[in-house]
Amino acid sequence: MTSETLAQLMIEERNRLQAAIDALQDGSKSEGTNARRKRGRPAKTVSVPTAATAHVIDPLPGLVRKPAKWTAAKRRLQAQRMKQFWAQKKAGKSKGGKGPF
Repeated sequence: MTSETLAQLMIEERNRLQAAIDALQDGSKSEGTNARRKRGRPAKTVSVPTAATAHVIDPLPGLVRKPAKWTAAKRRLQAQRMKQFWAQKKAGKSKGGKGPF
């Protein structure tokens, strides 16, 4: 093989590789944030306080509700209530309407 033929083959290979790279890059650009939307509830947006809104007072401080913390005593009382509830259900003396039991 002559050096001209070898150079021509290498240039053709470079062009094929460049075309493949361009195709991959163009494909990833079309699959951006607008092309493929996320499913589910959108993320909560956090607003940064500015000088115009710095004087505004939060009307409902502490609005985020925390999960209830059950103490051992509360769990024990609830267990007793549930035992009583199911005992009444089995005996047919339930307070509720018609149900599966």
